[in-house]
Amino acid sequence: MNKINYTCGYLILLLFISLLNFGCSQSKTKEKPNIQLLKIPIPSIEVDSIKLVSNKGIEFKYSLGDKTKFGKNYLIEIKCIVYNKTDHKINYLNESCNGLDFYIVFKPETYKVMPLMNCNATWGMISKLQPRDSIEFKTHVFQPKNAKPIEIIGLDFRAVDKFIPFQILQKQPEIIEDIYREKLKKIISFGVINKMPN
Repeated sequence: MNKINYTCGYLILLLFISLLNFGCSQSKTKEKPNIQLLKIPIPSIEVDSIKLVSNKGIEFKYSLGDKTKFGKNYLIEIKCIVYNKTDHKINYLNESCNGLDFYIVFKPETYKVMPLMNCNATWGMISKLQPRDSIEFKTHVFQPKNAKPIEIIGLDFRAVDKFIPFQILQKQPEIIEDIYREKLKKIISFGVINKMPN
């Protein structure tokens, strides 16, 4: 009789340990579920589906700041403001690193933009300027030694007919390549010339 009780007790103990191990293995499985990330494909857009449009209603203003020595040349601080004076949103070209810096133009052309931030790479992108809103940015102007005074500072503001997300433009840069590289035409909004710093 004692032998039977001992055997039954032993079997019950084994059964209990087995159930305990099964429960632990299940709890471990619940702690680390096998999750697969859903990848949403980015749609493609026809290359000819974006065009330059009028930048009417865009106002460009600037103010020149300190001029500092840069080797034998000079750097001039410039603060720019771009206003959307319309009642509608405007999509426009700029760059992922330097924004509108390289869209500033000068007469004479010996003056160049020298951005505050230098990036290893930059991409063309499209941003939105909301109605009655503005963009402010600062950069530097490179003035060669003995350069003639600046006659005009303007902005090559390239408004486009639609917004395309940056992720798509990274995969399909040819969408804006033509209008991004296009030479200046009648798409420049000039600011009012300020007195040059000494």
